[in-house]
Amino acid sequence: MFMSKYSELCESFASAYVNYRKYESDCNELALVLWKYMVDYFEIPQEQITLYRINELGEFEPCAFPMLNAMLLREDAFFEIGIGLTLYQTMNDFPHETIILPIHFSIDTEGFYKTRLGEEGKIYVVEISKVESFDEFFHGIYENIVQSYKTGLSDLRSKNTFRKIGFK
Repeated sequence: MFMSKYSELCESFASAYVNYRKYESDCNELALVLWKYMVDYFEIPQEQITLYRINELGEFEPCAFPMLNAMLLREDAFFEIGIGLTLYQTMNDFPHETIILPIHFSIDTEGFYKTRLGEEGKIYVVEISKVESFDEFFHGIYENIVQSYKTGLSDLRSKNTFRKIGFK
């Protein structure tokens, strides 16, 4: 049967749309697994972790589940969400600080699941069904936060630089 050029364009669009929705759905599953594994790895109390999305100004704002509400597709085909961790000296006393971790994740054309912390972060290949495959990524997050707190004040005082994770 003969198809018009317009019909072919519509078919091309429909195919691309189905492929995008599959990619989005698979990345949503990865994000949900990553969230669960992260809560377990760090033993985060439920009230101390928050989901964030990027608004139209490029700022993080709190976001309710489902996870798809927070997922933003970046130009490099990674999705990005923010995961906020509220840290404190003692739970019922101030100061408290919420740090927002820009978590990026994707699935490449070969089917490998990838994660990274922020745009410039090291890329980790993970297996969605193996919790231990996320350990190196989570340890990298841990080291990043600890290092920021260890050197932040002295860097601020000696170099007049802005600390990514700050006391407010």
